[in-house]
Amino acid sequence: MPTVLAAKMTQKASRLLNKSGSNIPGVVARKIDPNILRKLASKTEKIVLISGTNGKTTTSQIIGHILKENGYHIIHNAEGSNMISGITTAFINHEKFVMRKKADMAIIEIDEGSIARVSKEIRFDLMVFTNFFRDQLDRFGEIDALVNKICGILSQTSAKLILNADDPFTSRLGQIGLDCEYFGIDKNAFSFENHNVTESTYCPQCDGPLRYDHYHYGQLGYYHCECGFKRKNPKYELNHLDMDKGLSLKTNHGDFSIPILGSYNAMNTLAAISLAIELGVSSEQIQRALSTFQIENGRMEGFHHKEKPVILNLAKNPAGVNVSLSESNGNLDRKQYLLVLNDTDNDGQDVSWIWDADYEKINPSLTERVICSGLRAEDMAVRIKYTGFPQDKIEIIKNINQAVEELLNKHVNSYIVPNYTALGPTRKALVKRLRHG
Repeated sequence: MPTVLAAKMTQKASRLLNKSGSNIPGVVARKIDPNILRKLASKTEKIVLISGTNGKTTTSQIIGHILKENGYHIIHNAEGSNMISGITTAFINHEKFVMRKKADMAIIEIDEGSIARVSKEIRFDLMVFTNFFRDQLDRFGEIDALVNKICGILSQTSAKLILNADDPFTSRLGQIGLDCEYFGIDKNAFSFENHNVTESTYCPQCDGPLRYDHYHYGQLGYYHCECGFKRKNPKYELNHLDMDKGLSLKTNHGDFSIPILGSYNAMNTLAAISLAIELGVSSEQIQRALSTFQIENGRMEGFHHKEKPVILNLAKNPAGVNVSLSESNGNLDRKQYLLVLNDTDNDGQDVSWIWDADYEKINPSLTERVICSGLRAEDMAVRIKYTGFPQDKIEIIKNINQAVEELLNKHVNSYIVPNYTALGPTRKALVKRLRHG
């Protein structure tokens, strides 16, 4: 196919220039043939989409690993390029000119803002939603508007939905008449640190007050309204969580362990387990695959520097920041932070959300310094100053490479929290200098 050939040649040229090549083939192919995604996707019998504000990349990578380890041949945008050009690239990458093996299914991570456009070109069978938090207001608007829009899109499909029962925004998608299954965390499973950001205060069914019997974090928890809207009893439930060099999950479908960090990653792992079982993978097969999973996507990714841990975690909205800082507070040793903030189109140019994040969680008595970096380093420094953190311990180094270099000059526990476009260059600088922990 000439379009695919041109796209692959462009990708090869991009990689020779040290670019990732995860979007450009899709961009080129769509200019040559606007119907290329529709044509390629029609060759795949089963398509699964994974979306949500936080956790979709990790969930996608876990389920992709589970399926590959169990012999499935899948199409997967594993790099996290989740807009229409990146999704098109994933299908192009699967195309071979000789001896092409047909994919068993496609596992596609998708940006919430791309669902409308992609759904016009792809017929999908299953869709997983992790959660909805306030994110990139200049792209998505308020959560209510985004969820209502997605409800309208999904109502035109026959897809089966797999939803987070603990998030009232996600549960709203279960009201549009599609077949649904739910996953969630029992209120006695784990004591998450309480966060100040609670997005959902009104019932989506009657606009009355939404009441909570229990919070996990953010708006996730046990909720109900007098009109009858309430948390669904999940088919897939996490009953107990332990954290010791990874996550150990006791669920109503078996016990699982995975060598990744971050208590909130239990929800992402549960989502992937739920999807895997829905796709016909046994609990035993899932656990064998989870035991070999390695996280290399900047989501609670661990490195070591002179025997001290360096933890990298993407946070692109208030909820993500709060979770990152909560995880760092679990370590009572002395520490330092590198906070990297960009404001490109892909990040959202409105960075006012940093004032809704609880940077007050940074403990001055245990923190030797906070380095602020990225295009909006000064804005981040002002935000940290207003927490009451000592100004003489706030450093501004806008260049990310230089900021990482300076961070590593001090041998204490280090926590690095970049937003979306800052993640790539920050991780690249770390990988160049450090070994995984």
